[in-house]
Amino acid sequence: MIPVLRINDAVRSIMSHELKGPNLACSIRGCSPPQEWGIRGLVSRCCEFASLWKDAVLQGHDRVTQVWRDGPHLAAVASARILGGPKAWEIDHLYLRGTHSGIDLRREEYAAFLDGLVQSAKERGAERVFLKCLSSSEISKLAQRAGFFNYLHQSLLEGHGSGGLLVRDDASKPIRARLPQDTHGLFQLYTATTPQQVRVGLGFTLDQWRDAQDPRRGCEWIVDHNDRLAGWAALWSHGADSHGEVMIHPDHRELLPEMIEWVLAQPGYQKWLVPHYQEPIQELLLRKGFRVSSEFVILAKTVVAQEVSHRMAAVEA
Repeated sequence: MIPVLRINDAVRSIMSHELKGPNLACSIRGCSPPQEWGIRGLVSRCCEFASLWKDAVLQGHDRVTQVWRDGPHLAAVASARILGGPKAWEIDHLYLRGTHSGIDLRREEYAAFLDGLVQSAKERGAERVFLKCLSSSEISKLAQRAGFFNYLHQSLLEGHGSGGLLVRDDASKPIRARLPQDTHGLFQLYTATTPQQVRVGLGFTLDQWRDAQDPRRGCEWIVDHNDRLAGWAALWSHGADSHGEVMIHPDHRELLPEMIEWVLAQPGYQKWLVPHYQEPIQELLLRKGFRVSSEFVILAKTVVAQEVSHRMAAVEA
């Protein structure tokens, strides 16, 4: 039986660098891949790891963290948190002992470890758990062994906004700020613009979709047509990053260039996470001088049954 992790274990793990690799899990809404190797990456990983242990020791209702011990050493640490609502969670920290190029060969045990974390989230009310990683990472294969399925691929594009004032030739569909009462209309727009196989992961109902929306800070804009939402655009603040996003109803594709221009008119460096089913957005951004810097895959698991592994230990203070 593995003892629960205590504060002195956390301190020893940070100081001894037992898990030397980067965080292999990316935030669902985040635009940054795992930290690269080097001095800057090492400092960033140490700070992130220390933050993880702080959250793990405090262990609020909105987070679960588990460790896996291999003898006296840590073999893995993973942590999941609530997204927008209690039924949708994401794994945002995942450290596995292995090499720089990949993980070791104990895949079944690592998969069981991931499943143990999912079951812990289930005990807090989770119905779906998400995991985002680089498409080139072995983590996606590992997660599939734990019952996750690939449902969404994203390309990360980076570039500069023009910062120029957008002059509209046709104001018949005015762009306005999103209001709280637009939530249902935005869900309808999401349903109209998102393939069914993607909605399997994010959710078919308004409540499921809302639970999967991680609260974010930024600006959102809406275009109405006949009392329905024809287009939506946003520029989010995610740490030091500005993250652009657009949805256009299939019946109003002519709005796409204008809505993208509206976001690009905001000054500064921007990052766009473009789903694989939104190729026209990627093409337009590439024409504007953006470049593809990373490829991601988002996996999801629907919790259906309780499984117990005696190799897992919940973190306690």
